[in-house]
Formats: sequence, structure tokens, C-alpha cells
Amino acid sequence: MSIQPVLEKELRQYRPVCWSSEDLVFADGVASMKVFKKDLMSAGISYIDSQVRRCDFHALIVDALLVWLKQGNKKHHPLLRAQLRHW
Repeated sequence: MSIQPVLEKELRQYRPVCWSSEDLVFADGVASMKVFKKDLMSAGISYIDSQVRRCDFHALIVDALLVWLKQGNKKHHPLLRAQLRHW
């Protein structure tokens, strides 16, 4: 799944010097909701918006799926299933 070049450049700054394509993105697991909500607040993002939509980890997965589909890919592609685990 491709990402915007500007985001890719930004994310590369956080990649460890010694990394492998097999490394987990969240090596220590996904942050707790308490930490996640603090991170959202720091970024100026509401956890629940005016339309009562939640910005949680599952919303990020759905967002990734929508980007994938807008790029013309199929929903049940094996690569997508591997990336998003249970879709």
C-alpha cells in the first residue's frame, strides 16, 4: 500500500538505524487508549468529532482500506489481508 511521499519522508526520520523489513511497526505493542487520546489531543485531533465519529485504531485501519480501494485495488487482495490482518 503506497503512502504520500511527504508522509513517507516524515516517517523515515523515526526509523531505527538498524531495521529490517520484518520488524514490527509497534514493537512494544499499540499504545493504550489513554496514551492514544493524549497523542490525539497533542496533535489537535478530537477523539470524537462533531458528527460523533471516533478516531481510534480501527478508524485508522478503515482509513487505510479506503486509500487502498481509491488506488483501484480490490478489497479481498491477499496483500491487503496481510497488511490489515482481518479484513
